[in-house]
Amino acid sequence: MREFDELSVESLPELLKKDCVLERYYPLCDKCGEIAQRLALSGIYTKYAFLEQYSEDSEAVKKRTGIDADTLLMLFRYFHLYDFKNRSLSQAECLNADLVSLLRSAGIRNSFDYLYLCR
Repeated sequence: MREFDELSVESLPELLKKDCVLERYYPLCDKCGEIAQRLALSGIYTKYAFLEQYSEDSEAVKKRTGIDADTLLMLFRYFHLYDFKNRSLSQAECLNADLVSLLRSAGIRNSFDYLYLCR
């Protein structure tokens, strides 16, 4: 599902604005430009590159980037907050029953099928 939620670290300043994120992520907003720069200088250019490297060895990412452990953990949690989750259409509260029936008759069973149809 990476194609739906991959992010470039250089887009962090656009994403991490106090009027767009949960209050618990405000500390990232104040230093998002510096975070993006340090990640890029360390060869981490995307959300998934960060998540994979952080999951494998968070201490190595800390040393390479010079970003403190609390900030890295917060960024890790922020990136996972918006992961795409494939769900059955019946779980989508924003779709009415008639639309769900119509979509199912066309072979669309879940949110991935629906998004794939829209591309």
